[in-house]
Amino acid sequence: MAIVELIFVAFLLSIIHIVQHFRKTMSYWKVRGVKHIPPLPVVGNMLRAFKFDRHFFHVYNKMYHAFPEERMVGMYEFTTATLILRDPELIKTVLVSEFSTFPDRGPIMFNPGCILYWSIFSLGGNKWRAIRSKLLTPFTTGRLKLILPSVTRSCLEFLESGPKELTLDILRQLTLRIFSQTMFGIDIKSEEAEFLENYRGMLSVSKSKVVQQVGLTFFPRFSDFMSFKFMPIHLEKYFRSFLNAILNKKMDDSSWRDDAITILNEMRKRGKVHFHDKEKDMEELFDFNDELAQAQAFLLLFAALEPSSITLMHLAYDLAQSPDSQNKARQEIKALLQKYGGYSWECVKEMKYLNCCLKETLRLHPPLQFLNRVCNKDTELGGVKLDKGTRIVVPLQNLHLDPNYFSDPKKYKPERFLDEKIHQFIYLPFSDGPRICLGSRFFIMEALTLFAHILEKFELSISKEMKLPLKYEPITVFLTPKINNPVIIHLKKIN
Repeated sequence: MAIVELIFVAFLLSIIHIVQHFRKTMSYWKVRGVKHIPPLPVVGNMLRAFKFDRHFFHVYNKMYHAFPEERMVGMYEFTTATLILRDPELIKTVLVSEFSTFPDRGPIMFNPGCILYWSIFSLGGNKWRAIRSKLLTPFTTGRLKLILPSVTRSCLEFLESGPKELTLDILRQLTLRIFSQTMFGIDIKSEEAEFLENYRGMLSVSKSKVVQQVGLTFFPRFSDFMSFKFMPIHLEKYFRSFLNAILNKKMDDSSWRDDAITILNEMRKRGKVHFHDKEKDMEELFDFNDELAQAQAFLLLFAALEPSSITLMHLAYDLAQSPDSQNKARQEIKALLQKYGGYSWECVKEMKYLNCCLKETLRLHPPLQFLNRVCNKDTELGGVKLDKGTRIVVPLQNLHLDPNYFSDPKKYKPERFLDEKIHQFIYLPFSDGPRICLGSRFFIMEALTLFAHILEKFELSISKEMKLPLKYEPITVFLTPKINNPVIIHLKKIN
């Protein structure tokens, strides 16, 4: 009887401890005087997300608009206290001014065995700094100038194939070809179909997959116990094998100096990556193995395909919806081609209006709707004391559509980037600070070159097969149109 009573007391004490823990957790913003919507037990402010009928960013949208006079708003992502930033100066503090306090993204949806787990997207600390500094080399201005002719050849090949339309799948295939040739220094046309089939399998959506990704982000221990995965094991094995073959094939190939694969292979050969902090006068060496090389290669390839192809698709959609903007861009392109006698670095760089069209598309449709960071120590932000590990969210979609910062914010108006003063820390399609998108300049060059070729030869219009208005999948990471109603842009050849 004594043993039973002891077990009962232990159980009762455990329940009391759990209740007290949740009560303390769910009062995090209340005791700090930060405005927030009262949370529900365990699920916090996330109950609406599990209806699976709207994209995840709508959860932040509700919080962003709940207290319009506040610089920041608190919320609870399940039991995780999260701070939503609304003020550009606070955003600047987190991304740039006090970056050393908010350097990392914190837990994200990759399980420890996932190929992306050791990528610079997930890594933090000096190891992230060391690897990222090496990966900057392929994206320098000098190298982008060298690869522009290769990008131009890929665009011409696409035009010569006689395209009738633009879709997300077509743009994925095109960006895969451009990136693999310029940044990996290889041609993968023979493996293209198999790769894209497996790639689409990785991106396939389901409620169970979302539950696993949410679990990996917010309940990592439970997810480890349940063996949650970002992607199925057979796809994990395929991508590792695919990238390992590329890395090994290029190990002794010096014909493409300073491309991404060459840089990764150099680190593989050394087995180490070096970090030097001049300010602190400190040095560190980190091991660099095949797993780390595969992770960086896959991250670069993934970033070159999904956010890039989604943005290009939205650019085609926006231009098709805005004939005036399309014609303005076309006239600029023709004038510059005549001025420079064809495509060159200077010609593409001078396509200011087309660049404004791209910027406006990124404002209306940022492929990622939010940025996230965590503080690595107890700190203070905007007069609010934050514990180490507190999650910070910058809601890009909401900032980009806020009428306080953009006039007529839902209208596609490229001219605003010529006429209006855009606050640097409100418009953040590539993030900012030390974690700014590694390949942003490559993507801008690629997008301008591709659409200059397309607009020079074709008129864009919405296909009759497509139903408007445009709607999005509710359970995808990126802002992806409905699978059963994809974006289809008709291409009419200009005589």
